Amino acid sequence: MEYGQYSTSGTRASGTFTEALSNDMAKKYAEYINKLGLKDSKNQKLTLKKSSSGIYTSGTYAEYLKAEVEQSLNNFLKDTKFPYTATSMNGPSGAAQQSGSKPSGQKPSGAPSNNMKNGNNSKPSGKKPSGSMPNGGAGAPGGSQSSGKTYKTVQSYIKSLNKNGTWVKYNAKTNTAKITSLKAFVTHCKEASKDVGAFDGLTRQQTENNLFATTTRKNGHFDSTMSNLLSENASKYAKLKNYKSSYANAFASDLKQKDAQGNTMTTRLNMYNPMYYLSDYYKGYNTTKVAKYWRIRTGINQGDTALTVETNLALALKQDSQVKSVNFATVWGQGHTEAERTGNNETNFIKWVNKCLKN
Repeated sequence: MEYGQYSTSGTRASGTFTEALSNDMAKKYAEYINKLGLKDSKNQKLTLKKSSSGIYTSGTYAEYLKAEVEQSLNNFLKDTKFPYTATSMNGPSGAAQQSGSKPSGQKPSGAPSNNMKNGNNSKPSGKKPSGSMPNGGAGAPGGSQSSGKTYKTVQSYIKSLNKNGTWVKYNAKTNTAKITSLKAFVTHCKEASKDVGAFDGLTRQQTENNLFATTTRKNGHFDSTMSNLLSENASKYAKLKNYKSSYANAFASDLKQKDAQGNTMTTRLNMYNPMYYLSDYYKGYNTTKVAKYWRIRTGINQGDTALTVETNLALALKQDSQVKSVNFATVWGQGHTEAERTGNNETNFIKWVNKCLKN
């Protein structure tokens, strides 16, 4: 529900079946969130509601995400001394080195690449999946933030964010900012960098598909939600651009596969999903011992995954009685990288571990 619906190019272009598939997946995600049972620090249940400005983009869960974005921006304003130079980074970084550049990865392409025939795997091309890892943070579309550009004042930086429309409101007295909406943040700073589907590619082209190889297949589909949508909505999708019935057949076939140990695709996916062990939505809840201390850092501008991924993990951990502390931050201006608010990621991590050992 976060940013796929706000993209209008590539596999999300109007009239494509993948645009319809993406929107249908957003609706299914809302159903999932509403059953997940996540709560905020005030024990308020976080849910999504239908809205006029997007697909299930209102409700307590949407407001929580908006607050996370604002917190990330305000952390940046607190940590950063101006003049500030936006620098493209792909590794350890501090606030003074935060990236304002666009991802180096390719934008999502149009029709999915066709690496299969009649639902059967062909030999992988060896090419990287479309939407490869961004080099540093994702800047606003239209180049409102440029790598290497120096902003003399906070006001000049905020002005650059608002270049294509005002969505950040800055209070100079308190050095804090508010954003108008999640849609505005996504439109300006979090452009989707991967095709539909971002992890389970329609032609098994994503890196994640390789994780679900079997003795007879070099990669495989694993997403049952996508599989069900492709099957249930086949008649609707068939009227749109780039649809092939082989997509649904391939998903259905792969999901029946087992690995050499006899594990189904569903079992393997559950073993890979931390939420399976942290939420009572899943059968794996309370079946394992959970670490007491967690430290989570991500770049908020990355276009590979939605902010919901790390946010859901942090919320579920905070609700788990086995967990003593969750140190969470998503870093403004950083992409898919070892993001830190200040200092060095290795040094910060060691300090955090030593502090945990004293508790």
